[in-house]
Amino acid sequence: MSYLEEQDDMEPLPVYTDQEPPSSIFTTVRYSEAMMYWEANHSLPGVPNVGLRTRFYMLKYHIDRLRKAAECFNWPKDALNDEHVLARSMVDIASTKTFQACEDDIKRLHLVAGRVRVTVDSTGEAKIECAIVPLNSMDHEETYFPRSLQLHEPFPPPIYQLYLCPFPTEPSAYTRHKTDRREMYTAARMACGLSAQPTSDPVEVLLWNPRGLLMEGSLTSVYFYRPDQQREATWITPHTQCGGNDGTTRRWALQQGLCVEGNISVEGENDDGEDGVTEGELCWISNGFRGFLLAQVRKCYYDRAVQERRNVKTNQNTAIMVPACTRV
Repeated sequence: MSYLEEQDDMEPLPVYTDQEPPSSIFTTVRYSEAMMYWEANHSLPGVPNVGLRTRFYMLKYHIDRLRKAAECFNWPKDALNDEHVLARSMVDIASTKTFQACEDDIKRLHLVAGRVRVTVDSTGEAKIECAIVPLNSMDHEETYFPRSLQLHEPFPPPIYQLYLCPFPTEPSAYTRHKTDRREMYTAARMACGLSAQPTSDPVEVLLWNPRGLLMEGSLTSVYFYRPDQQREATWITPHTQCGGNDGTTRRWALQQGLCVEGNISVEGENDDGEDGVTEGELCWISNGFRGFLLAQVRKCYYDRAVQERRNVKTNQNTAIMVPACTRV
């Protein structure tokens, strides 16, 4: 009997819960000279006419992400709900000493890009953090604007190791939007032996909700090859009603027809006949900084947690929470 089969009378899945609003919302965007020359970065629908937009990766969608988060938490309308105010904020950010120093390094060093984190509070005040990151063999247009998600061997490195979290994550407004409330992601990463903060290591954690449906990665959107509602195989990204972010690259992939929304089960076949997540399975992950990357599922922590739960139930005949695994 699996962990999911042991759960009785699960409550309806909450997407928005009665929680205190966060102190800030944020988005992380890539900045590079290459974005200037890639036509796909110029042709996003409705891109606002701002000065440095084409050097920011999918700027329009980052602006929308902040605006939707502000609306969710009922922040004042004059703070972030106006798309043009947000666009103006990005221009203001680009004129700061912090950003200009970053930009100067990018132009001087050539083979680098900028990792720009924009944090906004409820008054609309924006703060910026910039970091220089080196380019690698994956820094080409197909990584950021793929024409398809079809797999072709040999698979380009790096292949991310995607660890399935050993316990479910409760969906909330904090998982639907990027905020300073990150404790659920920290817990998932640490349960799989990863650092709380993102690093350059090719590792990620896959989150799922109490209904046994995938949500997202701790830092990424995810895509699995599954039958769609017409039972035809295609790439599916978890529906936002499962509790995850409507990420910038996820939004682009949906609009380009590279994938569809759907439910992806953690285990076995569910009532809809959907396949569960399997050890070693290849999938895609993406975000607004690294683009689209290949990943391979690892279930070691999840499988160990399920076995420990079974052992405790057998010995004590009592239900407990799924324990976090430690690296061996």
